[in-house]
Amino acid sequence: QVSSEKPAWEVGGRWQLQAAGAVARPDPELPGALRVSELFEVASAAKQDAPSSAVVRVVTTWRQAPLEGSEEIQKELRDLGEPDKSRKTIIQAVQQVYILPDQSAKNENNLGSLITRFVYSP
Repeated sequence: QVSSEKPAWEVGGRWQLQAAGAVARPDPELPGALRVSELFEVASAAKQDAPSSAVVRVVTTWRQAPLEGSEEIQKELRDLGEPDKSRKTIIQAVQQVYILPDQSAKNENNLGSLITRFVYSP
């Protein structure tokens, strides 16, 4: 049975994020990369039916990178431990989270943002 309710996540006991859509496509600025954009509506946890125009947009760019040859990657990996030398590549992701006043707002017009970088050795 499929639920008609939107998935929701509670944040700090005060807010709920409700999934409002997602799209994945090749990144136009980084050949070979995949960009995933997710949109979440923000609601008060206490007043779930209260209207709110605020949204959270999460943009994650994934790419495969060679393990050898990049001094920047080698420096990052030194802090994380020994990578699996039998593999020739790693997976990198840069995730940008934007708090926006409404769905139509551009990322540059955010109320707050956070950038996180992930490195995976598959």
